[in-house]
Amino acid sequence: MRKQLALLVSCLELSSATLVPPLFTRVPTGSIKPTGWALDVANTQANGLAGHLRDFDSYVNGSIWVEGGFIEYSEMHESAPYWFNSMVALAFQLENPRLQNQVRTFLDWTLDHQQDDGWLGPEPFDPNATVPRLVWPRYLLLLGLVQYAEADPTQTQRIANSMHKFVTAVHDIFANNTQGDPSLGFQYDYQFVRWEEMLYSLQWLHDNHPQGAATIHVDEGLMLNWDITGQEDQLVETMQLVRNAGFSWKNDWFTDAIFPKSAPGLADLTMQTHGVNTGEALKSEAIAYRFTADPTDIDSTWKRLDLVYTYHGRESGTFSADEHIAGLDPSRGQVMTVLI
Repeated sequence: MRKQLALLVSCLELSSATLVPPLFTRVPTGSIKPTGWALDVANTQANGLAGHLRDFDSYVNGSIWVEGGFIEYSEMHESAPYWFNSMVALAFQLENPRLQNQVRTFLDWTLDHQQDDGWLGPEPFDPNATVPRLVWPRYLLLLGLVQYAEADPTQTQRIANSMHKFVTAVHDIFANNTQGDPSLGFQYDYQFVRWEEMLYSLQWLHDNHPQGAATIHVDEGLMLNWDITGQEDQLVETMQLVRNAGFSWKNDWFTDAIFPKSAPGLADLTMQTHGVNTGEALKSEAIAYRFTADPTDIDSTWKRLDLVYTYHGRESGTFSADEHIAGLDPSRGQVMTVLI
């Protein structure tokens, strides 16, 4: 019997061993509280414009992501998900009841209105639109859901269940090649170049809540038989599909032959020269390595760090990007969003 149980444990461990283990893991949201200077800054944010966006910003409180909302500044539908992702951490780090109530309201409305096929959030403005569903703002939503699940144990399983349903919808979209691309509209641009943001959340789900289960059957000879099920395969396949549908930072940008060695001119500005996209892409192949185990993904990660900081780096440890990468000229600055 002990051998049977030991084998069962081994099988359960192997069933979730489809990703290369990370060398480092992030500190769960809410597990460490700010003090001193960090607490002062967090309170300043909570009491200032950031902490009151829900009160006055129509792109947040009037977004189509919330009950009765209809206001968006573009077809990207990203304002409210951006707000949710940032506000969850602030609310729980400070244990601020006002902000916690705001993000809980957003969470409840979003999860309670999840569609039967798993889709989260609104459809396109035009109910007769022929353009594909836009996955992009859900990248941001999932990042917020990950933080919420970490910070509030009472909602963890509810969020994990919802995320798994959504992954099924996303898997079908990318498997059927119906995710759209930039040729169909600018709203698909960020979905195309920031695929690594989606992968991060999928890997968190795989590592922490794969929804695997073992059903044990004991036969007449007291022999254990079991069926092991889980969502690991679908999660990993979805990661592969999303990456394959996105821009190849590895092959088509961060190479000696392609990457800009100086500030690009106005005619050469693209989604790839965009500063935040560059910063986001620094991690894309490091994330992909967890399911590829391809050493060239690690090589590419080191290569892009070398390229960015050799040709656009700053002594402060950042790189120039006053919206787009800007070379070594000290008069060129950096937008705050690159640091974030």
